[in-house]
Amino acid sequence: MIDKGFENFQANRHAPLEHIFGNHEFCPDECPVKRAKDSGNAYVPKRPYLCKKLHLDIYLQLLAILDYFTTDEKIRQQLHRSSTQPNKALNAGDVTMSPKHRHFSSTCSLQDRSNTMIAAHNLGEVAFYLAIAELIGISVSDHWKNYLEVKWQRKIKRRLYVSKPKVKAARKECQQASLK
Repeated sequence: MIDKGFENFQANRHAPLEHIFGNHEFCPDECPVKRAKDSGNAYVPKRPYLCKKLHLDIYLQLLAILDYFTTDEKIRQQLHRSSTQPNKALNAGDVTMSPKHRHFSSTCSLQDRSNTMIAAHNLGEVAFYLAIAELIGISVSDHWKNYLEVKWQRKIKRRLYVSKPKVKAARKECQQASLK
């Protein structure tokens, strides 16, 4: 599967550049020009396409940059042999624990927040906070355990809810509407 994706990427690496210059031969099926052509409608771009004859210098510069960054070696460096979703989840947690608008630099605060996020992600929040309580010698009441469990179950239900296709579609529609 990965090799097929690599070959597909190799074959279509010039698609964005060619698209800018009005050539949609390499574009995927999601290209608005291709979709309009398939449905029999005319597509009117927001800006006119660049002309390869008039803008040859721009085309050649962009082509050189594109070719430099899309060599076999550089493309293979970017291929992920497994899902990157856990990494995205960890990054989201890290941003929550240590927001980008605050500058922690290399302080202990940033390291502690990142370590807290990683441990809570790996162990689960309930097990993490119970382990912390045990380490610092705090007795844990049943009420506190129950609170942590309820909080964790709410988080799990929320994650399941927001990952449903209908909810994602509705969220995307709201985002699109707010951009208008």
